Amino acid sequence: MKQTKQLVIAALFAALCCIGTMIHVPTGITSGYVHLGDAFVLFSGIFLGPFYGGMAAGIGSAMADLVNGYAIYVPATFVIKSLCAIVCGGLFHRHKVKKYVLIPLGIFCELIMVGGYFLFETGLVVATSQRATGIRTAVTSAALGIPFNLLQGAFAVILLLVLVPLFMKIPDLKRLLLEEK
Repeated sequence: MKQTKQLVIAALFAALCCIGTMIHVPTGITSGYVHLGDAFVLFSGIFLGPFYGGMAAGIGSAMADLVNGYAIYVPATFVIKSLCAIVCGGLFHRHKVKKYVLIPLGIFCELIMVGGYFLFETGLVVATSQRATGIRTAVTSAALGIPFNLLQGAFAVILLLVLVPLFMKIPDLKRLLLEEK
C-alpha cells in the first residue's frame, strides 16, 4: 500500500513538474524558455526523496519538452532534471536540512541544471552543425542560454522557499516530508 501511495504522489509531482514547465516565457534569443517547473523539480526531490522525486521530476519535465515541441531535449531533460531532484532530495534527507539551508541547496542543484544544459547544448551544436563548427563556436552558442537558465534557477529557489514552509504547515504533509526516504 505504501508503494502505491508513493507512486500516486510521484505521478502528481510529475504532473506539477510538467505543468510548471509548460507555463513558460520564451526567451527569444535561444529559442528556449524560462519557467517555474524547476521549483517542482527540487520540491519533488525534497518531498518524495531521491528515487521517486528523481523519477517524477525527470518524467514530468521531459513530458513538457515533448508537448512543447522540444523533442530533441527530452533525453537530456530527463537526465538533468532527475539528477537535480536526486541530489536535492538526497542532501535534504541525509543531512536533515533546515529551512535556512534551502537557498544554498537550491542554488547547488540549479547549477547542476545550468551545467547540464550547457554541456548538452554544446554537444548538440557540434552534432547538428552542417559545417565544420569548432568547439569555440559550439561553446559560444551554448553559453547564450546560461543567463536564462540562471534566471530560471533563481525563480525556482525563490519558489522553493515558499513551497517548503507552506507544506510544512500542513500536518499530514509535514509528516510525509519528514519521514525517511
